[in-house]
Amino acid sequence: MKMMALLLALFLIPFCPAATGFMPDKYTLTIVVCEIHEVTGNIEVALYNKKENFPKDNMEYLSKTVPVKSNRVECGFYVPEGYYAIALFHDANNNKIFDKNFWGVPTEGFGFSNNVKPGFHPPSFESCKILLNKNLHLCIHLIHY
Repeated sequence: MKMMALLLALFLIPFCPAATGFMPDKYTLTIVVCEIHEVTGNIEVALYNKKENFPKDNMEYLSKTVPVKSNRVECGFYVPEGYYAIALFHDANNNKIFDKNFWGVPTEGFGFSNNVKPGFHPPSFESCKILLNKNLHLCIHLIHY
């Protein structure tokens, strides 16, 4: 039985992605969030890889919560090559909610990749998308109303 398992393993190794060198390329996406007005709470970062999910809650590909300790914070993702869009907000009161006033106007800073400034609706994936095919360093400026 052990011999059978060994032969099977030896047969399958050449087809394993790590053994053949056909691992998908992964890159580091570093995001720097600038123009944080209050040094309190967290920056909630959402990374999307599908346009139909952007920028919907709980539909992101990956997310991170980054504590705010200065007027700028940095976080990173290590992800495969592809198109991505980023949506983030400053959860200054640490309630895990993107707060808005009675009229629906955000009361906390927020931002998108490509520093897209939305009108009356959230921006599209197309306007925010970035191609990650090498290590990339982005600066996203928070929008405050």
